[in-house]
Amino acid sequence: METTVEKLRELGFDVKEDPSLKGDFGGNSGIEAYMLLAELGMGEYDFESGEWTPTSDRVYAFDAEVFDIEHMYTLFLKGIQSIVPDIEITDVKEDLSGMTEEMTTSEEPGEMTDGTRGISFLCNGHPYAIELTSYGDWINPEIIDFMEDVLEKENCPKRLHLLPAMDQIAVLVYCTEEQSAALDALIFG
Repeated sequence: METTVEKLRELGFDVKEDPSLKGDFGGNSGIEAYMLLAELGMGEYDFESGEWTPTSDRVYAFDAEVFDIEHMYTLFLKGIQSIVPDIEITDVKEDLSGMTEEMTTSEEPGEMTDGTRGISFLCNGHPYAIELTSYGDWINPEIIDFMEDVLEKENCPKRLHLLPAMDQIAVLVYCTEEQSAALDALIFG
């Protein structure tokens, strides 16, 4: 694991060798790197206050199956804000009025939906809004593409890079194309 930690540090990530991650990764440094980045970016959630606090300004990680369903996109946007210093996100509102009581089959085969949910916010003072298909307690991954468009419109110099998902943990890094390629090389070997 020391070599993986060193490589991540060379890429600018303040990772620590974590004894809790010592396991049999089959010598796969890519899985080690992913796990270290996921742990670094997961942040801390206070279940009493409902507040999430970032633990990194370089990587944001989250479970795609969300426990705070009513605030899933508010928390997501807080995570994006924590790694993108070029933006300020304010006035986040989630509209749950398009959600239904029961899950039904969506337009995508094999997917279930409970309607739609709207998200609106200001980014650097500019209004943005999107309506997404709601998948119950699962975040709709289209929000990542939407945020990519927002960053482009806001003339941000870097982009969000979604690392290849392992299990249901999503790991996002705000970086250049060169940094994205270096991360992919480390994870894919």
